[in-house]
Amino acid sequence: FDDGSIEQQEWFTNGELHSRRDKPAIVIYNENGTRFRERWFTNGRLNRGNGLPADVIRDGNGYRTEEIWYINNVIRRITTDAPWIFYNPWNIKREERWVDQNDRFHRGNDRPAVIIYDEDENKREEQWFTHGELNRDDDEPAVIIYDESERVIEVQYFAMGNLHRDRGPAVIINESGNVTHRFFVNGDEIFPNNS
Repeated sequence: FDDGSIEQQEWFTNGELHSRRDKPAIVIYNENGTRFRERWFTNGRLNRGNGLPADVIRDGNGYRTEEIWYINNVIRRITTDAPWIFYNPWNIKREERWVDQNDRFHRGNDRPAVIIYDEDENKREEQWFTHGELNRDDDEPAVIIYDESERVIEVQYFAMGNLHRDRGPAVIINESGNVTHRFFVNGDEIFPNNS
């Protein structure tokens, strides 16, 4: 930085970024001297053992805002836990993400690829993706939105990125008992004949 403080530190082994004794191979600092980002590498590839994230991003006060797990440069985690987690300033999980080998939202076995939480860590939204496209099979919603008590207040049906449902409304919204239905086919809203 202009004041002479260190902006970034890197550690190498045999010419490649490499972490030693579970210390990051790259540390990037904020201007106030706190760590902004820490990244762990094994032989030049983002990677960290012991089930810990290989990329940790922090705010200006040093509080973590993001953790990303990598296995050999691919966002992955050995367990079924989310490999990409976002936190709010109070260190409460606010979002979990799962991605495929090309970093597109994806999660198999009919599980959501994105889960969003409120400040009390209550689930507020779930999103199902297939290789980057909002999608869910078997006439199940690809987006489910919850109220603060985790009751379903809205569902959205998608087919490969487009609002779509063959057997009923593609969007169902329940606002205090008032239910709204919207119909979509391949992303185009249609208005069924009510006669």
